[in-house]
Amino acid sequence: MEFREKVNHFRDEMEYLGVSDYLAAPFLYRGLWKLGVKEPPPIFTSFVRGLLVQIACFAFVMVCTLLVLHIVFKIDSNITINLFAIICLFSASYSFFMTISYQQLSKILELPDWELYLSKKYKTDDSNIS
Repeated sequence: MEFREKVNHFRDEMEYLGVSDYLAAPFLYRGLWKLGVKEPPPIFTSFVRGLLVQIACFAFVMVCTLLVLHIVFKIDSNITINLFAIICLFSASYSFFMTISYQQLSKILELPDWELYLSKKYKTDDSNIS
C-alpha cells in the first residue's frame, strides 16, 4: 500500500474513532507529507523521534523568520538572539507536551507500529476474541 493511501486510511479511521483530524494529522505533518517526506503520523512515532521532528521543524521556521526580521527590518542582533532563545524555549516545551499527548493517545488506541499498520501481520483472528 502506498504511503499516501495509508495516511488517508489512518485519518479516516481516526475520524471514525472520534479523534480530531488536527490531533491525528497536525498541520506540521501535513506540510511534511505535501513536501514528499514519508514521516509517519505522530501517534505512531516514538517519543524521541516525535520530539526531534517537531523541534527541528519549529527551529527551521523560526530561524528563517528571524533572519527575515533581521535582514529586512534591520532588527538589532541582540534582540534577534533573545527572540531566538525565547522561541526555542517555547517550541521545545510545546513539542515536549505535544509528544507526550501523542504517546498517551497511542497507548489508549493500542495502535501497532506504522510498518505493521494495515498489514496482514496485524490482522487478528475473530475466533481468538472472547
